[in-house]
Amino acid sequence: MGIFREAKPYNGAAVESLPETAGDSEGLCRSVDHTILRTDHTGGREASMNDPDILKMNDELARKFGKIEAELVVCRGIGELFERLLSGSGEAFGIPFVWLSILRDPKTETLLRILNDSELLRNRLNVIEPSSFLEVCPDGPSSVIASGDLRPFFRLMPPNVKYFIRSLAVAPLALHGRLIGSLNHGDASPERYRPGMGTTLLDHLAATVSGRLSDLLPPGENGAAGTPEKRGA
Repeated sequence: MGIFREAKPYNGAAVESLPETAGDSEGLCRSVDHTILRTDHTGGREASMNDPDILKMNDELARKFGKIEAELVVCRGIGELFERLLSGSGEAFGIPFVWLSILRDPKTETLLRILNDSELLRNRLNVIEPSSFLEVCPDGPSSVIASGDLRPFFRLMPPNVKYFIRSLAVAPLALHGRLIGSLNHGDASPERYRPGMGTTLLDHLAATVSGRLSDLLPPGENGAAGTPEKRGA
């Protein structure tokens, strides 16, 4: 059994070593391999849409995503928004690696300042050039699922964990309709996120985050010196 049966959310610290059993298909990643599940997927277990176990799993996943989104709607600051997002996602789904990739762009200057003001967020933040991001996520608002050889995605990952991640889900984020980066979920098992998995729930979560972020950071304040939190946003 791998240690990720009781995986803890990534806290930004460097991983000193990876247990030989971390990718064990019988560990946590095996038991929750439908964290992102599309009910109309054909083939394998996903094809049995009327299977009581699959229906129950979908209902539970939808409930967890809904709970996270409900908590985000009431956040009154950007720091609080992303702290709840990262902590909530990791805890709800047992994801060991959860972090943000934000584009290096004048439109994200204020956002990056706010994120860096939080120790939790600063340790889970990766700043990336727009051209590099589009090379691995060229499909606009659609989430990307990848497994196996993740070297093309290394630029999205914090340097201290990139060699330990074997599968990931990348959900693009937007500010006022403009791409600014992504919410990323990673796991040491290549079975956790597999190409072909549906992303409906994850896409909806990313849209909720993008909408709330746009509310908290009005267009005229994207590059302003102040932060919405300090003015009671």
